[in-house]
Amino acid sequence: HEGFNELCTVPGLNPVMPSGAMYLMVGIEMAHFPDFKDDVEFTERLVTEQSVFCLPATAFEYPNFFRIVVTVPEEMMVEACGRIREFCQRHYRPRSSDSNDLDQ
Repeated sequence: HEGFNELCTVPGLNPVMPSGAMYLMVGIEMAHFPDFKDDVEFTERLVTEQSVFCLPATAFEYPNFFRIVVTVPEEMMVEACGRIREFCQRHYRPRSSDSNDLDQ
């Protein structure tokens, strides 16, 4: 699926396509997004900064995921995925392997 394929390549995101569903669940690797405390804050900022409307999946008992509807025209989906990608690139922080000791 278009949105799934697009989001698979975005660092920090793990999309999951429920079979037959009208939406896509996208896992957020929160450790890579230290600007946000949870999926609710992540999606609120995504809406504010990129005008992409999605729902924090905490509402559906899926913490650290967001839900995006995929029953929109393909060009809208491509546009939305591009905006999600920009947002993630702006906020993504790689985790350095040796920083764990310093956080104590």
